[in-house]
Amino acid sequence: MHSACALNIDHVAIPAPTVHQRRVDLSGYKFRSEMFKRQLAEEVEKAVAKARADDVLLILSARNITVNDAVRAKILACTESAHLERWLRHAVTATCAEDIVAEWEPLPPARAVAR
Repeated sequence: MHSACALNIDHVAIPAPTVHQRRVDLSGYKFRSEMFKRQLAEEVEKAVAKARADDVLLILSARNITVNDAVRAKILACTESAHLERWLRHAVTATCAEDIVAEWEPLPPARAVAR
């Protein structure tokens, strides 16, 4: 067995995770920088939006509803939780993917505020 292997089953070696692949638990850490807190909140918001978009696509896939590239792109581009929540509910009963995103127009990107 190689020393860098975490697991060896029937001669199939699975390498141990690298430093970059390990998750860091920051749940007990108190961040002091307001800029870092804002950035962390934005990243969490993006991650939640991505997960909701993936859930919409998963439900449509599970229901064998075809999703074309344009609709898939709209769903994955959306970062507005109200839209994603509505689409998630609608995905459960929709008959086609196009109906879910028909009324949506993305918001323009936020402009940086000069300080």
